Amino acid sequence: MAKGKPQEKHYPHWDVSRRGGINLEHILPKALRNTDQVLGEWVFRLGNTVLLQANKNAQIGSDNYVKIKSKELLKSEFVLTKEAGGKANWGPNEITDRQQRLAKLAVEVWPVRI
Repeated sequence: MAKGKPQEKHYPHWDVSRRGGINLEHILPKALRNTDQVLGEWVFRLGNTVLLQANKNAQIGSDNYVKIKSKELLKSEFVLTKEAGGKANWGPNEITDRQQRLAKLAVEVWPVRI
């Protein structure tokens, strides 16, 4: 990387402020909360979200996890997004497992110092 140039110049897909950057994808789609009360309770949990390139997010929309989303998540350059792909199913158990993993990582990345 050239000296003095921000990382976004070399990795534009990391720039959340530009069109074509990244955004937050809900693996269980937000529309689900209006149709399935049981699963809908899981939609806005942290474990149900991944960072995804905006153009990929637009392509997969609210498509089925097993048929479409899983494969696209596995192609991601973001490790935590890739980890959310490839599951046989996506529901409360997978969301809970992912949320617990993210909580452990958060403590490592942002330790509280007293």
